[in-house]
Amino acid sequence: MEPWIGWIRLTDGRRQTGGHPGTAWLTPPLHPAPGREGEQFAMVLDLTGPAPSRLYREIRDAAAQAFWSTPGSSVAALRRAVIAANRALVHFNHPLPSESRCMGSMVCAALRADEVFLAHAGPAWSGVLSADGDEQHPGRPLPHLGSRPYAEIALSYVPVRPGLTLLLSTQNLLHLVAPDALGQVLRREGEDILDGLEQLAGEESLTAMVLRWPEGKPTPPPAPPSPRRREAPSQPEVPPPPPPPPEEARMPEELLPPEEPTPWEGGAEREAEWVEPGVWTRVTAPPSPRPAPKFLRLGEAVGAGFTAIGRGLARGASAVGGGLVRGVSAVGAGLGAAAGAVYHGARVIFRRALPGAERRRTVGVRVSRPVPQENPRRMAALAIVILILVLLTTLIVWFRYGRDLRRGEVLSRAREQVLAAQQAPHPELARPHWEAVLALTANNNDPEVRALHSMAQDALDQMDGVIRVAPTLLADLGTQVSRNRLVAWEQSVAVLEGPGRVRRVLVGGGSELISIPGAPPLIDITAHQSGPGQPSLGLLVLGAGGHLWAYDPHWSEPRSVALSLAPGGHDPVAIATYAGRLYLLDPAAGQIWRYIPQNGEFREGPEPYFSSEAPPLTGARDMALNYSIYLLFEDGGVARYEEGRAAPFAVSGVPAPAAHFTALTVDPEREKGPVYLADGAAERIVVLREDGAFCAQFRPPGEEFRGLQALTVSQMGDSLFVLARGRIYRVTIPPLPCR
Repeated sequence: MEPWIGWIRLTDGRRQTGGHPGTAWLTPPLHPAPGREGEQFAMVLDLTGPAPSRLYREIRDAAAQAFWSTPGSSVAALRRAVIAANRALVHFNHPLPSESRCMGSMVCAALRADEVFLAHAGPAWSGVLSADGDEQHPGRPLPHLGSRPYAEIALSYVPVRPGLTLLLSTQNLLHLVAPDALGQVLRREGEDILDGLEQLAGEESLTAMVLRWPEGKPTPPPAPPSPRRREAPSQPEVPPPPPPPPEEARMPEELLPPEEPTPWEGGAEREAEWVEPGVWTRVTAPPSPRPAPKFLRLGEAVGAGFTAIGRGLARGASAVGGGLVRGVSAVGAGLGAAAGAVYHGARVIFRRALPGAERRRTVGVRVSRPVPQENPRRMAALAIVILILVLLTTLIVWFRYGRDLRRGEVLSRAREQVLAAQQAPHPELARPHWEAVLALTANNNDPEVRALHSMAQDALDQMDGVIRVAPTLLADLGTQVSRNRLVAWEQSVAVLEGPGRVRRVLVGGGSELISIPGAPPLIDITAHQSGPGQPSLGLLVLGAGGHLWAYDPHWSEPRSVALSLAPGGHDPVAIATYAGRLYLLDPAAGQIWRYIPQNGEFREGPEPYFSSEAPPLTGARDMALNYSIYLLFEDGGVARYEEGRAAPFAVSGVPAPAAHFTALTVDPEREKGPVYLADGAAERIVVLREDGAFCAQFRPPGEEFRGLQALTVSQMGDSLFVLARGRIYRVTIPPLPCR
């Protein structure tokens, strides 16, 4: 039952003509994915803002390709289509300023013969009018398409009945008109529905699709069959006798040797004269009045062959106790007899099938042939080969049957869990079901099973704020890294490689070794951020005993920089710069010392960052600066300070498992930017807002984040450099809701 389809597009109350690039009604392509063969795909899309036509086409093509290429259930295909559309819109908005970005509203449907599955994103809305009453979908407002890196989707199901009317709209029409007025319009037929929608919209803009299934008409009962007239039984036709052959066409009589007629040659039906052996006489075999059918003769021949096979197998089975050789020879004799019987039967059938009148047959002399000699070794080998083939065939059949049985059981149980997760009223109630789907479909390469696995992983990632990243390996330093210190500087990243050595790895490839004179023990490294009117000192390397070196690629070697010792003479544990100033973290003194540069030197004594009562800094191990100062402690705790006082910061909302942070970094160019923390226990990078609330988490496809040691933000602010197990990776920072 095919529906009537209508489109309407209004711009400020004016009806537009021509096709809209955001609407689509598609039938299956030439090679759809399994499960998409008998479906139809409908989509209605509308964008706000300066949206070009090519953006509509890109989103429509991305959604359609994802739908037709996703195997499995219709719900999985619709979810993939909306995710692909959201990804295309987010990719378009990423390089644009906020005022030039586009937001979307989208509803798509998968139609079968008797059911419709709906997926909504953004303010999209669907109305259903049927004999059972009115329905509206979805039941809650959704964020706009393209406003987040992941799409929030609402799924619905509508059974198809005659007289059903389905309205797919990019906005909720109940905000414009009363439900009764909309119901009266949807009860119309054909173009009258579109005219009614135009009147209801008034001066508003609208993009919608209407599908109406016609009401079924009762089928009249079939007329009773007329009684058949009795007819006289037909007499079988007797074929006329074949005409006698002409005299000149008759074949000369042949000599017939003494022979017992065989059953497959019709010898039982012919009469032949017996003569003494060795005596020849002329006997003419008269033609039979009607030859036997060739299929009957074929049956006789095949039957004789199987009889011979059975006898051979029986003789072989009875002789098993007497010895394998005699049994194998009996099987060979039976197979030989069967082959001979089939050959003679086929020969007779071929001769009988020739056209023309029945000709006199020449029967040759039966020549007695000697019994062939038996080869026990060959027959034994043949029997063993047959046994091995039977065993292999049995094993292959059982293996495939078991595999198909296990696959069906996995699919059935996984689909039950997916249905339970989709029907759960709260995401946290759906989490156990999605986790059960992951456990059931793990390490299974079947396409349908992998589709369910991807669906469950996407659902859990969306609930946990997981963003999948693809780290790029820059260098593998192995065990040469002495301290977990990493800094980005001028298209490169530097790390402390050992006593008196700094390794600088270039982003484009290659590396450079920087040797510090005297090879002193090194504590930390940072890139100097110059203040207004101050020159940049390049890389700053802090050593034990208050020694400080600066390095620039234009110099031949690092230069020593004067640094006044802090009160107490303790060695700091971390160094950082901000706006040209130098900060040293001194947990032993319970203070952060701040130096103001003078002509590229830090000769002046430091001033304490905490002017009043200093907070307890015991166990502090790392420090990062932008407008605020963030400290990381050995127990994984994080603290934030502004202008010498503690600022509100409480880590909250981080999904399980429990986090244990080992390093942190911030973008110094963003005063209120996010905080990036390396979670070594869960092998992830957690992104927090400036007040400690959870924002997102980065996870790689493999084990690249195992053993996280350090991380830092590039000077452009678009990438992260990560140190894990002596390997340096580069990770592009994706769009974040808190950035």
